[in-house]
Amino acid sequence: MFKILGFLLLFAASAQAQPLGAGRYVLDTASCHRCDTGWIPDYYSKRIKYPLSSEALVRKVRAAVVFPKNFKGSGYVTVKFVVNCEGEKNCYHIYETDGRYQPIHFAKEITEPLLQFVKQLGPWPRATGKYRDYFAFLAFKIKDGVITNIIP
Repeated sequence: MFKILGFLLLFAASAQAQPLGAGRYVLDTASCHRCDTGWIPDYYSKRIKYPLSSEALVRKVRAAVVFPKNFKGSGYVTVKFVVNCEGEKNCYHIYETDGRYQPIHFAKEITEPLLQFVKQLGPWPRATGKYRDYFAFLAFKIKDGVITNIIP
């Protein structure tokens, strides 16, 4: 539990403070469709969670994503995105870290299938209230070339 909490705190801090560079790529910013302007809250402040459990998502991603046979890497690939008021996902970012949360680069053969997996998931719950857009993410924990967990 403390490992996951530490990861979330590190992820939140790095998402706001880290400049573009090693371990962070901004994708699809031209296709962003937001309902609100300004600040975007994170999913947990809106008390929103994707309806499938982490275990169900792990089973689903293992069935859908095949890494190259020679891939034996470990670390985290995190896909962060905005869910707008219509429940659409967009404004994707990918963060890549090793097991000690230090920035690394995985090959596109690893990150692209995970991004496509997240893009095909849907629909996401809509937020209500003052802020209708929110940030969500899925972090794929990879150990020795196998997805072992999805956070949150």
